[in-house]
Amino acid sequence: MSSTLHVNAAHFAEDRNLRVVVPYLRYYSALSLLRAVCYTLPDHEWKEGQLIQIPHGKAIDGALEHLRRFDKAVADSAEKEIRELKAERELISYRAPTSGDDQVSEKNQFLSLCMLLAEVAQFNSELFESSLLKHADRTHFRILPEYAVRIACVEIDGHYFGDREDAYRLEYLKRRQSHPVNMQHFMKAGHVEDFFGAWVADEEAEEFFNPDEMQHIIFDIP
Repeated sequence: MSSTLHVNAAHFAEDRNLRVVVPYLRYYSALSLLRAVCYTLPDHEWKEGQLIQIPHGKAIDGALEHLRRFDKAVADSAEKEIRELKAERELISYRAPTSGDDQVSEKNQFLSLCMLLAEVAQFNSELFESSLLKHADRTHFRILPEYAVRIACVEIDGHYFGDREDAYRLEYLKRRQSHPVNMQHFMKAGHVEDFFGAWVADEEAEEFFNPDEMQHIIFDIP
């Protein structure tokens, strides 16, 4: 959902010549999905919640390593696109060249990359759910309060951010669905509506960003 939000925002920005933010939005669209792939890999350990904060480089390397297990050519093509997205984001954000985005290339494979990563993460989550149902006792799974707090309450450089909506969703999962399910089934209609609705304009304007548009552009979100 985060990636879809960034993809849609990038399209909106491009259409209105707000090009300065496009490299940032493109890169973080891909990064969200790279992390999603890593979250679904059994060899990436939870480590008391540290996995949530997986660094950019480890997310890129971990997801690409997984792709190479299936198709080296596809993984190599994805890596070229991802590295370029990262470099162009840093060029505009950190160096602010006088020529603007003149050296930022067209991204013909950008949506295909996002779709591929979303489907890989979904596929992995389906395998995990299937394995769990076959080999594990679902009653043994529970969401620990300390982990729920760590997800819903974030501390960054001494600044604390608590999200009541995230806390509510985690409490719901704790009561109704504590065992893992695949990504598509995890996203409930109400959760999807609240997530995208949080970015709807408070007041109507002549032109405003509608996060609900193209909601299925990279993944079949419920």
